[in-house]
Amino acid sequence: MTTISIQDTGHGYRYYVETENVGSREGVEKALKSRLTGQENPTVSLHCDKTVAVDEVVKVMNIAKDNNYKLILATTPN
Repeated sequence: MTTISIQDTGHGYRYYVETENVGSREGVEKALKSRLTGQENPTVSLHCDKTVAVDEVVKVMNIAKDNNYKLILATTPN
């Protein structure tokens, strides 16, 4: 399993795959392809701040869908 994190900076978003800042949604897709190509049942866990816009989360979720990765949306308790 590979982890994606999205952080709201107040001026935009930071995207991480594992602990690597990949800079953009395009960077997320490139890093995921590099890590997950050839894996059986590739799985992605998506973590994001509560302040990240839902449409931004959906765009990253679509990266997983478009590449046939299983997706887990991780949340934190209140």
